[in-house]
Amino acid sequence: WFLSSAKDVKTPIIEGCMMALKGMLVHFTRDYNEDPENSKEIYSYVQKVCAFQENTHRKTFQRAALEVLTVHLDQMWKWALEDYRWWLKELPIWAGRQGQDKYTGIDALRAFHRRCWTHLTQCTESLADKEMARLLLDHYMQTFTDPCAAAYDLQLAVEGFGALASVASRLIEDHDQNFVTLMFRIILQRAQTDYTKSEDNNTEQLGKYLESLSNICRELKTINTDQLAALQQLTRLFMANYPHNNKRTQS
Repeated sequence: WFLSSAKDVKTPIIEGCMMALKGMLVHFTRDYNEDPENSKEIYSYVQKVCAFQENTHRKTFQRAALEVLTVHLDQMWKWALEDYRWWLKELPIWAGRQGQDKYTGIDALRAFHRRCWTHLTQCTESLADKEMARLLLDHYMQTFTDPCAAAYDLQLAVEGFGALASVASRLIEDHDQNFVTLMFRIILQRAQTDYTKSEDNNTEQLGKYLESLSNICRELKTINTDQLAALQQLTRLFMANYPHNNKRTQS
């Protein structure tokens, strides 16, 4: 109701409604199967508040909406899936901000990408799912080639390649080369550059690379001797530094 007359409603009231909604949906779920009409209405409210507005100075009410999305995306997925391209363009704007906007935006962005991965691993071979898979994988590919890519984007790309390895094997057709093999080579080379050819001894994210590489390996028929040696070297490096790895950054 408050968004139907948004011009007359103060932002603290919208923020309070979003905070209440975040708590309410924990115990009183409103997903598509249970209550499609209210589910759609709630989703529409959240989407409208999440839309980035450059001229809005006090964005705490929008961050509250992003938190609703992050926590309860599963309940809204039926509707969010229809707008996934919009979300994949909108959420990076928040993640690219500063301060609390950035942290909240990154959390929402990660939640959305991970929900896309779950959807794709359970999907059929429909044209729409192939388009989503290709869109995400192309984005991750571009991230690896972008020297200015943010750390959170690079982490998403590493995790995304691993999470979508089986999907790429099923859905992605590349007449020039095996796409999964290309994914494996890109991540392996990046891991080698970051951890065996660098003077930086920080190996906190190395576990993410190894997890992704192991997922991709399951989809490969073979790897060559040099690649195997590189994997062994990275694994030894990770184990040698294991007591120093921060569990928070591996989550």
